[in-house]
Amino acid sequence: MSARPRLAVLDYGMGNIRSVSRAAERAGAAVDVVESPAAFEASAWDGIVLPGQGHFGRCVDNLRATGLDRVVNDWCQRGRPFLGICVGMQILVEGSDEGGSIGLGILPGHCVKVGSEGLSVPHMGWDLQTWPSTSLLFAGIHPATRFYYCHSFGVHPGTGATETVAEYGVEFVAALERDNLWAVQFHPEKSSQDGLAIWGNFVRSCARPAAGGSA
Repeated sequence: MSARPRLAVLDYGMGNIRSVSRAAERAGAAVDVVESPAAFEASAWDGIVLPGQGHFGRCVDNLRATGLDRVVNDWCQRGRPFLGICVGMQILVEGSDEGGSIGLGILPGHCVKVGSEGLSVPHMGWDLQTWPSTSLLFAGIHPATRFYYCHSFGVHPGTGATETVAEYGVEFVAALERDNLWAVQFHPEKSSQDGLAIWGNFVRSCARPAAGGSA
């Protein structure tokens, strides 16, 4: 492993690759943008980042069209450090009410529309969430910290992972952790210094020996 953990940011045309890559680099990682399985060498990287924004179905379709869905599945089955962001988190579950599309099914669960009467959708801006005291993802971050959101759907609680829950008309999973698989609905790359702390925690997780068991 290199002195700086090396991350592969998966580019399938549906994420803010530049902002994500810069945030990871600021947190101490070396970053490579990977666009196809042919360019992916599992032994070359210490962690994977899967960004995502836009429509759930389009994200899943693009990921499958590139073949990078196989990379994600294999990586997570091996229990290696993984971070999904926004729709990159949502597509890890089995499906979504957004078009009825089928997700990767790495985690059980389903995405539902957020909001309710009197609340505008998408849910956009800075908001609170409540995470477990044992969370490694939020280690060292003050409990009242707000992170930046921009989404219309979210994963309904009940994935079987350790969940951080937020509410916007309905409860949704703001973040989850299962062994080395981490994912967030908010955008840490747009969440100032506290978002950078999230990135730092993930980068440090990539420098540690892999946890036992599959992700």
